[in-house]
Amino acid sequence: AIPVLGDVISYTVAPLIGDAIGWPLISKMFAPQPISPRFERDFPLALALRPSQIKAFAQDTSHMIAAAQQLSPRYGTITCPTVIMAGDADRIVNFERQAQRLHGAIPGSRLDVLNGAGHMIHHVDPGRLVRAIDLIATGGITRASTQAEATTWGTQRGADRGRREERRCEQ
Repeated sequence: AIPVLGDVISYTVAPLIGDAIGWPLISKMFAPQPISPRFERDFPLALALRPSQIKAFAQDTSHMIAAAQQLSPRYGTITCPTVIMAGDADRIVNFERQAQRLHGAIPGSRLDVLNGAGHMIHHVDPGRLVRAIDLIATGGITRASTQAEATTWGTQRGADRGRREERRCEQ
């Protein structure tokens, strides 16, 4: 994400370094589980190491923390049904500092922690992810239930704000 120097690195050494460390880094994302056979078979590492992808990844990474900090004051206004999923053995992000904190900030959200799972939870238990989507899609979690739960969590202000912003979820 550094002008000129970033481009030089993206087109010269970064693809070589990425080729050498790509699979070990992916292994860390899956840890403590092994890389899923389908991911290992189908993931196009060579495409991920194209200079344009390296540059885009660097830009995303360089803005990620600042963007999250900028958005975090608005987390309490989220009124859409929300399920947060995380692995408690994630070596990429700390689920307590990320998922649990997000869960505490979004009134009525559900936190589903996969015991012993790493960062790639959608590969560890895809059925569980589908069940979380179904829970929202079938009305198991609704705007009304999140607002009701918000009041029991002592976050009435968030529930009141949510009522004003209900229309955003309907769009």
